[in-house]
Amino acid sequence: MVDEYSNDGKDAHKLSLELGRALWEREESIADPATISSAAQRAGLDAAELRADGPSDAELDNLHEQFTTEALTAGVFGAPSFVLPSGEIFWGQDRLELLERALKTLAYWLRRGVPEDLRALVGKREKKRSPQTRDPVQAKRRHAEALAEIELRWANLRAGPKALTEIQAHQMAATVHD
Repeated sequence: MVDEYSNDGKDAHKLSLELGRALWEREESIADPATISSAAQRAGLDAAELRADGPSDAELDNLHEQFTTEALTAGVFGAPSFVLPSGEIFWGQDRLELLERALKTLAYWLRRGVPEDLRALVGKREKKRSPQTRDPVQAKRRHAEALAEIELRWANLRAGPKALTEIQAHQMAATVHD
């Protein structure tokens, strides 16, 4: 719910904070709809409206599976955990100061949401890429190039499979084989 609320361009901080308080301070089950509703109300929001505008239960289940898989793949072993693009993990409330320091030294990153119609093919909700530079001029140029590559890939995915001539197939095979 927080992820979808945030993806809609809204500030999800209050809701996230209240859900965290429900779980960690009040020791309530955030699987209980009443707990979620109360947390939303404390954040000044209407949980029923958020649910109506948000993803279905099946979509939430899929997101949970996806995020759990991503977390395990990244090596996350507890909550709260923060994983930087470099793969460095910061675990626990007492590491937030170290996380803040690390975030100040990060290079630029391109983050682009995967269009809904391509999420199943791409296998994720967001595409991230580093321009591998701290120089703002270079990062801007590389960002534009990377964005063009991503958009081209999505256009190709939408176009579907393309039949190759025998010559094209041999040329492709030669680049891999040689």
